[in-house]
Amino acid sequence: VWDGPGLEKPGLAVSRSLGDGAARDLGVIAEPVVTSHKLRPEDQFLLIATDGLWDSVSNEEAVRIVAKFIHMPKVALKALTETVRRIEGNELVDDTTMLLVVFN
Repeated sequence: VWDGPGLEKPGLAVSRSLGDGAARDLGVIAEPVVTSHKLRPEDQFLLIATDGLWDSVSNEEAVRIVAKFIHMPKVALKALTETVRRIEGNELVDDTTMLLVVFN
């Protein structure tokens, strides 16, 4: 997000939208999507990630990849990252941050 065609300040990466006072005047506000899920005995993991993952990989695909490597969480995250790279032409063009919590 830029204030004008000259690409002058306040340039804004979306990840800065929380608390960015200058960008607030441009309409950037932090209104997160919040959902809830009551944990059940059959739930195996929780995957929290930025849009760098979700813009490239569907929920179903992410679950399939993590489930395949559920006993190797580091490998699961690596597989997700490599899937995004492949889809995005061998690059990570966006912030791609993931947190995987495996339930015992």
